[in-house]
Formats: sequence, C-alpha cells, structure tokens
Amino acid sequence: MIDYAMDEGRNGKGIIVIVASGNGGNIINTFPATVAGVITVGAVNQNDEVFLWSNYGPKLDLVAPSAGLSGIAGYGPCGEENNQFRIELTGNVWTLDIDGLAGWNPGNYNITQPWCYHEYNWDTPPQGNPGNGYTAHFGGTSAAAPQVSGVVALMLSLNPDLTLNEVRTILHNSADKVPGMGGQPRTNNYGYGRLNARKALVEVLGFDPIVLGNLEISGHSIVCSSNTTFTLEDCPSSTLATVTWSFNPGYLVTPHSGSGSSATFRGTSCSSIGEGTLTFSINYPTDNHQ
Repeated sequence: MIDYAMDEGRNGKGIIVIVASGNGGNIINTFPATVAGVITVGAVNQNDEVFLWSNYGPKLDLVAPSAGLSGIAGYGPCGEENNQFRIELTGNVWTLDIDGLAGWNPGNYNITQPWCYHEYNWDTPPQGNPGNGYTAHFGGTSAAAPQVSGVVALMLSLNPDLTLNEVRTILHNSADKVPGMGGQPRTNNYGYGRLNARKALVEVLGFDPIVLGNLEISGHSIVCSSNTTFTLEDCPSSTLATVTWSFNPGYLVTPHSGSGSSATFRGTSCSSIGEGTLTFSINYPTDNHQ
C-alpha cells in the first residue's frame, strides 16, 4: 500500500510518506522506516546533537528537533498486580493529546473509585489544566517526523506539482549541515542534516522574499527624449514570477507601464520637466513583493 501511494498517488507525482526512524538507538531496521522511498526522520536536541536513542543508518534522510523519551518509573496507585504504572514524561514538545484518561495529560485528580490509573509525572514546562486536549511532553523521533510533515505541507502549498523525489531533494539540499556532521554532506547519524523550514520554502519559491527588499534598479537617473533603460537586478526567473513596472506620473514618459525585468522609455517631449517614480512589482501566485 505504501509503495502504491508513493508511485501512483497525487496523479503519479507520489504521496510523500514521512516516518520516524525509531527510538531504539540502533540502525534503522523496523517497518515502515525500512520501506524504500519513504522520508525517514531522526531526532536532535536544541544543540543539534543526535539523541542516543535516535535510530540511524543509510536510510536516514534528515533530523529534526525533539526531546526526551517517556519511561516507566514505578507503579501507580493500584500497584503492579493491576498493571498500573507511574510514567515519567521527559519530552518538551507541545502537541494535541487524547482527551481524558487515555491521553498523556489525563487529569489524575478527583478520580472516583477504584482509583486505578496510570500516574503521569512532569516537571517543566507545565502541562496546564489536567485532562485538557494537549500535552507539553511529546518527544522521541515521533515528535521530530511531524515537523518535517508540516514543512512538506507548506512546500506543496507553494507548488502542488512537486513530485516525491523533488520534495526529498529539496529537504536534503536545504537541511543545515550542523557541527556534528564534521563537514560531511551526509552522515548516518544526521542524514543530510537538520530540517530548515525557511531554506526549504525558499528553494521551492526559487527566490528569497526577504532578499527581494534589497533588489536594486540600475539605470540613469535622468530621462530625456532618447530611450533610457532601467533593469531590475537579480530578478526571479520569469517561470516563477511575473514582473511588471509602472512610472508615476505617467504623463512625463512614454510608455508609462509595462512588464519584464527591464523598462525602456523616454520623455514625452523635450519640454517635459518633473520628477517621477519607477516601480517594479514582482508577482508570485501567492504573494506580491514590491
């Protein structure tokens, strides 16, 4: 089924299947991380250090931030015979949770008899009100993989025609090469590096919206009766964005508007005197940058 989804899904472009590498501290050897073609994600801490329990190996694509694993630290109120445990929650990733006793934030207060339940312990950050539908203590590679899923969703929102292989390549190319990789382009512990959402989206766009604010227009500051050309330097490719320009006030020059990264015009007459503003607008399907 996974193979079929990756081969045939999205009208042949391929469903992007993202999985956690696993928390055994071993080489990746469990399903579905072993399926060829899936994007496999390991976990690092806030210092970009791979957790010892994060599975690794040739199949690892990249890593993303996460936190500690939960563990059993004893028995709950009803003891061993009732299979009730005291569970230490050491993760620090916020996420939605199952409401009530089935969740990781079960609300172990004012529980009626027989008073048998798993007892969850946490320190910081606080859980909030017990029993609410969220938890502050998600962790493991299971908390790292959804971050990659979220970035991929943003990538496809910008370009829904990206194929599975193109998505994978962008994630690899945009991942940060962190110090633990020792200058290598890829390692078995980090894959191609740590997820970088901004870099991935910039690669999909083909240009950096923040850098657009620093684009320069080259050309003479005086327009006479002869043609004068102005050019927008480092303009995005015409396949990714549409560039239009306009001159205000329009009566000073002809033509006073047009398209393309260059604008060529001349004064309407030898007696035309005044100041005007040339504006280039870069229009992307989901954005407009000037």
